[in-house]
Amino acid sequence: MSLGVAEVARAAGVSPHTVRYYVARGLLRARKDPRSGYHRFTDGDARTLAFVRRAQALGFSLREIETVVAMSRRHESPCPVVRDIVRRRVGEFGVQLAELDETCRRMRGALRIWRRMPDSVPKGDEICRLIESVGAPARRPRSSGTAPPSPEPPGAGPGARARLTFERLEGRASRTAGPRRRTRRT
Repeated sequence: MSLGVAEVARAAGVSPHTVRYYVARGLLRARKDPRSGYHRFTDGDARTLAFVRRAQALGFSLREIETVVAMSRRHESPCPVVRDIVRRRVGEFGVQLAELDETCRRMRGALRIWRRMPDSVPKGDEICRLIESVGAPARRPRSSGTAPPSPEPPGAGPGARARLTFERLEGRASRTAGPRRRTRRT
């Protein structure tokens, strides 16, 4: 069966531009119709396009997919390479998820603090009191194992009380930031 660009694109759920791009990169092997000059695709090309979409859904980059497809075309087993890529990617995603989880936790803490803070127009060098009230996230140690000094000592600057409250919520401050007010949720 011979398919045109639009047909193979529609079947795979991609744009015709994407199909042409994959042809230019060598992932798809389109044949030119000698009469019309248009690209024509086989069922094998459609299967390759479906494979590309599956691999992308698993987090493979286009370059990695090209490597796997090339190995297959050379009649080599791409399985060891595929396993290595997925193992590495799982580790990378684990780190990213932990970072996202930490960011989400900081955002929830900020929202709890900001509920008690009124809106305000910036004064002096302030830009946004809400963001400035939040302590900077803990920095990752450098390769030497030491973190750079904090640019501002805890408790200094605008929003110090809220910043210390936020740090206490994160468990990074050893001192209290003033009396806690209990609020009732309605």
